[in-house]
Amino acid sequence: MFGYRRTFMLRLGPNGIPLSCKGRTWLDALQDVRNLELEAIEFQLLRVPLDEEIEDILRGRRPAVENGEDIRKRAEELDIFIGTHAPYYMDLLGGEEDVQRSFKYLKWSGHVAHEIGAQLVVTHVGYYNDLSPKEAIDRAVVMLRKIRDYYRRRKFDLYLGIEVHGKQDLFGGFEEVLAVTKRISGTMPVVNFAHMHARGRGHFKRKEDFDGVLETLFRLGLPYVYTLFSGLEHDFEGNELRFTPIKKGDMRFQPLAESLLDHADREIIVISSSPLLEHDAQYMKVLIRRVEEKRFQKANRIKAGSVEGAAASREDRKVPVPKKDPGKKSGTKSSGSKKDADAGKGSDAKRSGKSGTKKA
Repeated sequence: MFGYRRTFMLRLGPNGIPLSCKGRTWLDALQDVRNLELEAIEFQLLRVPLDEEIEDILRGRRPAVENGEDIRKRAEELDIFIGTHAPYYMDLLGGEEDVQRSFKYLKWSGHVAHEIGAQLVVTHVGYYNDLSPKEAIDRAVVMLRKIRDYYRRRKFDLYLGIEVHGKQDLFGGFEEVLAVTKRISGTMPVVNFAHMHARGRGHFKRKEDFDGVLETLFRLGLPYVYTLFSGLEHDFEGNELRFTPIKKGDMRFQPLAESLLDHADREIIVISSSPLLEHDAQYMKVLIRRVEEKRFQKANRIKAGSVEGAAASREDRKVPVPKKDPGKKSGTKSSGSKKDADAGKGSDAKRSGKSGTKKA
């Protein structure tokens, strides 16, 4: 079996507690992820505490997670990358009440991520709310910078990840996310390929389509690239309808696997956001190994062909040694024999002449 972890720094994992996990805690999930030979997980922060509880957490009166230190240590022991996703309902471009609620959720998410040793908090921005794309970008920069500043004041060692979105009426085109994150240090784009595929009306078809996105992310100089992958259904207007298992969607993983193998020196995280969670994370790993094995076999065939070609070339360069002609050799002997025979006949004739004279 081919172990791509020996050749490049790719981590795969599920978007949430694995379906096969017997326990339903985050500690159970970490152990299950390791048992499945996966290396990453994204925890969904969907159960938002009451406002009073959040206020206590933000003021330091209580921890955000009861066993946060245990989770942090277990993840370090098992070498598992942890990402977190803030509550999905965000409206950072809306009215004051919506913005303040979004702030509260993002601050709480930062406390959770910090306590469990997560590397980043992923969030969406929300609806455009009648803003032009440029106005939306400018406002998003202001709002997200405030969250970034909060994390820094609290000394939270994590990134704020801004995720692309798969619907046209929500902020989150790839270029928009890039524009925001380039203006705020401590943030990074989070590429959900399913979202981008839907928004781009089925954009990802070839390896080169994935190459373009990954190379753009690499140029940002971030310590790692964080992505998500899933099958999906989408309409023709650029809106996602629902996530599906990878095999059921119209976006194939193999071209991405080819692209990932071409960037073997990069730290890349790919989270399965498929309904099959860890099963599709393992399926992605299988596809990557297949691509790697095909490349390995092709390289061996090329190498073997080169060796045979070199051997043939050496044979062609050899100077041929002239061989003796057997016919000429035997012909010489034959000619000599003939001379001997003729000489013999002459001697006989002379002897016969002498003998005849004596008889007469």
